[in-house]
Amino acid sequence: QGLLVWQQEASSEFDLAYADFLTMDISMLRLFETFLETTPQLTLVLAIVLQSGRAEPYQWVSIGTSFMGISWALLDYHRALRTCLPSKSPLGLGSSVVYFLWNLLLLWPRVLAVALFSALFPYSVALHFLGLWLVLLLWVWLQGTDFMPDARSEWLYRATVATILYFSWFNVAEGHTRGRATIHLVFLLSDSILVAVTWSTHTNWLPSGIPLHVLLPASGLCFLLGLALRLP
Repeated sequence: QGLLVWQQEASSEFDLAYADFLTMDISMLRLFETFLETTPQLTLVLAIVLQSGRAEPYQWVSIGTSFMGISWALLDYHRALRTCLPSKSPLGLGSSVVYFLWNLLLLWPRVLAVALFSALFPYSVALHFLGLWLVLLLWVWLQGTDFMPDARSEWLYRATVATILYFSWFNVAEGHTRGRATIHLVFLLSDSILVAVTWSTHTNWLPSGIPLHVLLPASGLCFLLGLALRLP
């Protein structure tokens, strides 16, 4: 009878670990869907708003909801990942709020920068994405990812991760992430600043209905707040 109880407990622990693993996989798939579908759509909507120079209240509500949904997907995956790592403690409520906020605050300036570039140069944004995506794909490859069972699937995984990195930070390697995250942050910040500088030299290309002279400084403030939450 004691052996039977031990076997049931061992089986229960295995089932719980397997359930955590499945939860992490589901969260990752949701995250991939978010950055392959929702984020590009959000960028397109913002670009259309910038080009038209006007937006209805429901559009702003939809844009804000999309930003929160993307940040929630990042938080959901991070929480699921930590449950599968014995060396990591579960993310508490306070830490979850901070993680959600810093992703939201860092995501907004990046998406706005890409949308602004799309509004200014709609025929060049694909080249912009492709150029940065290839650099990010190379960076992911250099980190030696080994997540998928075969080489073809691994390259598909790397391509997806490179797409996420175009918009936001996503860790793909073990060990300390601060150095890699800093490099990625500086890379995206430099690109976003170039877009803002480009806008300042082409101010007459867009309608004046959207107050970019307010949105861009506000985005800079959001970035600094997100950075302040991210660094500790």
